[in-house]
Amino acid sequence: MSKAILYDTKATSSKRFLEDADIADHHETNGGRRSDKRLKSTIRLQGITINEEGKQDDQKLDECISDPVITKDTVIVAPKGGFPRFVQTSKFHLFGIKEIPVTLYNIHPEDGYLYELWFEQPALFQAVQSEKKLCLGRMVGYLEGTPIGAIELGNVNIVRQNVPIDTSCPLGLTIKGSISVGPSHAELHTLLSDLLGVKQPRLDLLCNLPSLSSWKEPLSPSTFSFSAALPDIKAKVIPSITITSIGLTVHSYPGFILDRKTKKLVPKRLFTYMAAGTLSLDWSFGGALSNPIQTSYILQKNQSQYRLSATSHIDWENAFGVKGLTLRNVGFNGQLSTEIGWKFVILGLGCELSIADTTVNVYGNFSFDGYFSINFEMENLTWETIRAIHKHFNPDASSLEIPDMALKVERVAISVSKEPRSWPSITFEMINLKFGDYPGSSAILALGPEGGKLDVEVKDGELTIREVTISEAHLILEIKCDDSSFQKVITGQKRGAGKRALVKANKVQTVWGNLDTVEGGFNLGKHIPGLENSVLSDIVIHSARIVVASRYDDHSILKLAEGQTLVEGIQVLIDIGECNSLRKVLKSETLGISLFLAWRWDAPGNIIASIQTRNLTPIKLGDNFRTGDLALKLMVGTAALTLQFEASAWWKPQDNEKELQLTLIAGITMEGLKIGGTLLGYWNNPFGLCERLILGPNLTLILVISFAGGLPTDFTFLGGAMIGETKGHLVIRADVDPRKNVYSVQCSDLVLSQALQLMVPPESDLAKNMPDDIFTFNQVHLYVCPFGTIIEETVYKQGFTFSCDALIWGKKGRVCVEISTSAFCVEGEFEKFNIGPYEISGTQGPNIKFGLAITQENQIGYIDGRIIGPGAL
Repeated sequence: MSKAILYDTKATSSKRFLEDADIADHHETNGGRRSDKRLKSTIRLQGITINEEGKQDDQKLDECISDPVITKDTVIVAPKGGFPRFVQTSKFHLFGIKEIPVTLYNIHPEDGYLYELWFEQPALFQAVQSEKKLCLGRMVGYLEGTPIGAIELGNVNIVRQNVPIDTSCPLGLTIKGSISVGPSHAELHTLLSDLLGVKQPRLDLLCNLPSLSSWKEPLSPSTFSFSAALPDIKAKVIPSITITSIGLTVHSYPGFILDRKTKKLVPKRLFTYMAAGTLSLDWSFGGALSNPIQTSYILQKNQSQYRLSATSHIDWENAFGVKGLTLRNVGFNGQLSTEIGWKFVILGLGCELSIADTTVNVYGNFSFDGYFSINFEMENLTWETIRAIHKHFNPDASSLEIPDMALKVERVAISVSKEPRSWPSITFEMINLKFGDYPGSSAILALGPEGGKLDVEVKDGELTIREVTISEAHLILEIKCDDSSFQKVITGQKRGAGKRALVKANKVQTVWGNLDTVEGGFNLGKHIPGLENSVLSDIVIHSARIVVASRYDDHSILKLAEGQTLVEGIQVLIDIGECNSLRKVLKSETLGISLFLAWRWDAPGNIIASIQTRNLTPIKLGDNFRTGDLALKLMVGTAALTLQFEASAWWKPQDNEKELQLTLIAGITMEGLKIGGTLLGYWNNPFGLCERLILGPNLTLILVISFAGGLPTDFTFLGGAMIGETKGHLVIRADVDPRKNVYSVQCSDLVLSQALQLMVPPESDLAKNMPDDIFTFNQVHLYVCPFGTIIEETVYKQGFTFSCDALIWGKKGRVCVEISTSAFCVEGEFEKFNIGPYEISGTQGPNIKFGLAITQENQIGYIDGRIIGPGAL
């Protein structure tokens, strides 16, 4: 008697089965054949105990037939020994590839019949395995010659099924294998290596096709796709991004491209690439640390770039390194290039933020060099809300002080941005607000860690203060942390007498004006007292910004120009169109410069003015001297006119290969010219004096020329010097008045030959035949100042000093000579030495000491030494 084997999900050690006779006793038959419908219901029975004799409870059996409990979703668990069973059916060359012979396995007929009953259709299940590698290009003909066609599959396992017998494979034809991706696979390798950080990827591949026409012929589906996965990895592409899993999908489909020669569309096999998985975002820049956040990402090829989309439902704490900042439902996207990668990309951001007792939707962007910017909107903004937002993004900053002027805002757009290695800056753009008693149409509040500035555009543009009506009015308020003093400034346009001026005023009595262009320009000599007969009298300006301040104000929000602070007096930023004096000096036919001009009165009738050029043409004097941008200072008034300028300069002395770079300061008075310059770097062989002599670094030159005689009256060198490898310092001043002269030289490790090279001509016999270096001088200091003087605020005493440590014929010594108006002093010592059989040494030690001091009151001299002859004890 045949048996239908029943494998049950709740099968025990005892086998459950139904004999045909038993099935016939309980089910209707049709022409002597079993009813498949009744048999199918019987096979799906659960909880029916059938003993070895095949007996069962008829009533319980009927109940289960009418209400079966097994569904198509039930998983069949194979009993011991394996299920389903397979049988070999045929052997052939897989897809016609002679190098890959395979054996085809079909499901066992009895097991196939079970699935046929279960799924109500004939069950098809076939499997093929191969230990040899399978090339995708040979498996699918149109892939050959493409980078994807070069992929080789190892550990090939192919399943064909029309019912889910192998639940790890979809229905249809499924091809599984392992692949190693290398440079020959082009775009796939670039995606994995450059964008996902996997340098030698090895992946498990899965390809599914809906049908198969023949095992023995190459595949030719209209489209071809495969997927591959790296489920658990740690690939750090940049310090902030670690890829933790990768799933790849490659899709090939027929398409068209434009032939550039024929200008026609030609058919071509096209490919798309997509990666999906998880990544970890770990933001750490300039010591600012955030908690890592895990996100799911998708990378999809879009023409020459990849579009990135990433989302996370985990709260991102300390986001962007801002302590206490938590973002929720974070999502970001952007375009990635395989050439640039992640480092320089700017990604769009979307998330949620809980701030000031409300939750807002945030959008913005960020990059992986430490920059981020986020934006959100709020309603009903108050000072308390502003303080809370400022503290939220600057948790370590002091609390923001709130002014006593009420603020009401209907709607505000808020942006927060942070550059690398800087503090976050916050900007509030407000619409329809009221600030104190001033209604405003719009306003901008800019905040940093120490405070900021509120700029309110007054509604309807007009504001009346006493008798003055200001149009285009703005109200500006400076806000600080831990400082309750507020600077309030009103700006606008005042019209009158046919001229327009921008006026500003605040409580420190500072007045700001911006003059529009006036007909004919503004002549300084005609309008500013004290400049009538000066070199600036013919300057004509076409626009100016003017500030008149009653005191120095470094922190005022009234700024004339970037980097300029308010000082007591008058300051002007002007654009000059004409200046005949400067045009003649610079030998320029046209002159258009911008100057910063400030002046103040330090005494009645005496004006101190300073001028700084912004784009003045450099001066060139001959082929060997040129300057950079100039900065000028001018003093005019009851005292003599003084003009001073500063500039960088480049000078190329004759017989010198390189230009010398200097900084120059020159002052011109009615009596003469004083020039000071500092050499940056070194000057080799100055004026051809000696090849071993080097001047610098930081050598200062001072030259004074009198207009009366036309000759230098003061010439000073001050700075570093080198003689060969010996470093030193020198001060040389030569003046027409000998009482102001001074000579000072300091150096170390000076040998006799080096000293002679400085004093004898190079073509002399002595220079060609230098004596041996029997003398070596260490810590040499020579100082000569006949009458005492002052150079650059340094006082040089009257007198003569010479001191050094010497090595003479191998013996160490020290000598110091000092001459002043009141005394003459000499002292020194030498090591003991021998002359023939005689030893000369000191009495209190091995060194011989001597000294001499002569003053008006006393004359003292001594020699401390002794001579020991032959035979002396």
